[in-house]
Amino acid sequence: MALVGLYSATTRIADLDSQRHVSNRVYEQFCAEGRYRLLEQHGWSLETLLARGVTLRPAATYVKFHRQQRAGAALTVETTAYPAENGVVVWDHSIRQDDGEQVCQVQALTSVIGRD
Repeated sequence: MALVGLYSATTRIADLDSQRHVSNRVYEQFCAEGRYRLLEQHGWSLETLLARGVTLRPAATYVKFHRQQRAGAALTVETTAYPAENGVVVWDHSIRQDDGEQVCQVQALTSVIGRD
């Protein structure tokens, strides 16, 4: 069963690279935030994860850019989690601008380590 969550993010001047574009590290940070927010919505807050010694070990990340963004861009981050076997989770993140156009797509693969 897939789990889906949304949140809003705004780019900052500090998020820009030397060409004044938002860099992939910023999109990856937005996606990490989306993952932890989604987990919290389903009863796994950061405090719970830490207390139980659970971590998400990254295995792979794929980033595809669709539209350039600059500082002050209002974005929506949609995170979908697809739990698989053996503690593996496939994450699909779609980052969209206000008009609904896709800005960036990030797909990540993690292993859940230390779960009960």
